[in-house]
This record gives sequence, structure tokens and C-alpha cells, in this order.
Amino acid sequence: MKEESAGYYAIITSDILFNDKLSDAEKILCAHISTLQKKHGHCYASNTYFAKATGVHKNTVSKRINRIKSLGLLDVVLIYKPNSKDLDRRIMKLITLPINKDIPINHSVDTPKPYDLTPINRTVDRPINHTVEVNSINSNIDKVNIDKVNSIKENKPSNLLEVEEYFIFKKSNKDEAENFFEYYENNGWKVGRVAMKKWKYAANKWIKTARPKFNNEKPSLAKKYFPEMFEVKGDPFETNLKLE
Repeated sequence: MKEESAGYYAIITSDILFNDKLSDAEKILCAHISTLQKKHGHCYASNTYFAKATGVHKNTVSKRINRIKSLGLLDVVLIYKPNSKDLDRRIMKLITLPINKDIPINHSVDTPKPYDLTPINRTVDRPINHTVEVNSINSNIDKVNIDKVNSIKENKPSNLLEVEEYFIFKKSNKDEAENFFEYYENNGWKVGRVAMKKWKYAANKWIKTARPKFNNEKPSLAKKYFPEMFEVKGDPFETNLKLE
């Protein structure tokens, strides 16, 4: 934890900070979850991790998580191992509460004005189609931004959970999904030297390559190129590679 604490900071959102139903310890736990959620899209950390981070027993962490969940502030999903009742992992995500619009605005507080209230100088001549041109430009900018966002979604998945869901849909497994995600996350989501255009195409090819043939399981590409991550012994490029 000492190495991880270097440069580590947490942000507590206002709906958590000013929630009278939460204790200070529960708010700090929410801050840890929020930081990991911002980094990975979801929080995958265990009770043991939070116990070491906050200096309490893991059972205390479990009680605090259940209480935060009971208040409707935390979404928890449990994923079990295939054909088993053993827990594989837990995925958590804080739920942002909407702002209470019933609270009247304090007009005595000096806040920045959202619009420029400078009077229009009507002595300046403007083309008749000035507004039309501006609206057309804004519309084109919005379209470009939407296309760019859609392109980014196709280039790479948003998180590991999205990859796991796609691999399961393709009748593969979560291990290969994790190998696929770690491999391309390390190389910057590139195919060779070119940026990946559609990650699902690469996933389909990965699934076909990683699928066992003739009862002789073929090592995945992630295990081949990053053997130190899987504790592989021997030359990772030998055809008789054995995984432990």
C-alpha cells in the first residue's frame, strides 16, 4: 500500500460528502471506491484491499459496503465462476444522486453569469443569414463530435467488463477476455503499428486463435508475449511451451 499511496488522492462528491446518513468512515470508503471507479470504469477491489487501505478488519468493510448499498448509493454485481457457486469477482459502482431541484436558489450568493448580458449593438450591420450560418456550423461541429465518440467506442472497449460480456456472448471465456484486454491495453490498442479501428474484429480473431484444437490447448497471445504476467517458465516462443 505504501507504493500505491504515492501520488494517490481521492475525491468525495457532494452527494456523498453532505449525506447525513453516512458515517465519516463510510464516506472515506466511498472515496476509495470512487477513485478506483474513475481509473477502471468499475471498482473490482476486494474487502481485504479496503481493509488494508483503511486500517480495519475486512468484516467491517463488508458491513460498510452493505450499508452504502442499502442507501441506494452503490451498485454491486457478483460474478461467479462457470458452473460453480464460488465467487469469481465483485464489481461495484457508485451511483450519483440527482441534485434536489426543490431547494431554492440563494440569490444573495454572487455566482458567475452563464451568459453574456451585454446589450446588442444594433448599429453594426450583419448579414441576413448570419444566424443560419452559425447554426449550420454548430450543427456540423456536433455531428463531427458524435462521429468521433462513436469511432472511439469502436476503436477500443470502455473497460474489461465490456470485453468479458462480448467474449461470453461469443461462447469464449473470461480468462481469454482478460488476456485479450491486457495484451491490447499494453500495446495501446494497435494492430502492428496502426491504431485499431474495430476492437470486436480483433476479438473475433483472438477467440478463433485461442480456442483449443485437438485437446491440445494453444497458449493465448497475451501469455506468449507477456509470459512474466502469467509466471511462464522457459522460452515463450517455443512451440512446446508449458504453462503452470
